Amino acid sequence: MEATNPGAKVPSKDPIPAETKRRLDRCIELLEEAYGLPRRRGDDPVDLLVQTILSQNTTSANTHRAFESLKRAYPAYQALLSAPDEEVAGLIRCGGLANIKTRRIKEALAMIQERQRERRRREEERGEEMEGEKRMKWARGRRQEGRSG
Repeated sequence: MEATNPGAKVPSKDPIPAETKRRLDRCIELLEEAYGLPRRRGDDPVDLLVQTILSQNTTSANTHRAFESLKRAYPAYQALLSAPDEEVAGLIRCGGLANIKTRRIKEALAMIQERQRERRRREEERGEEMEGEKRMKWARGRRQEGRSG
C-alpha cells in the first residue's frame, strides 16, 4: 500500500493552462489566416525549436554539439518521440540540464504532432487536401520513420 501525503502538490502533466493553449492556438490560426504559413528557406522550424530548447543555460558550441548528436541518432523526430528518455538525455548531456531538456523537447514534439493530426483531420472533414508542401514534408517524415525503425 502506498503512503500518501495529502499536503503534497501533484505536479501537473502540462505546465501550460488549457485556456492559455486555447488562446495561443486561436492567435496562431488568426496569424496564419492573415499572413499564411511562414516560408523560410533552409531552416526547419522544428529544428529551430529543438535548438532553442537545447540552448537553455549553455554555450552556442554546446548547443550545436548536442543538436548534432541528437540528429545523428534520430534524423526523424518521430523516432525520437518513442526513444527512451535516458538515451536521449545521454545524447544531449554535453549541453547541460539533459533530463529537463529531454522532457521539454519530447513535450514540444508531441504537441506539434498532435496539432498536425488535428489539422489533417479538420482538412479531411472539410474535404480539403493538405497543402503540397505539407504533404511532401509529411511523406518524407514517414519515409524516414520507416528507415529508422
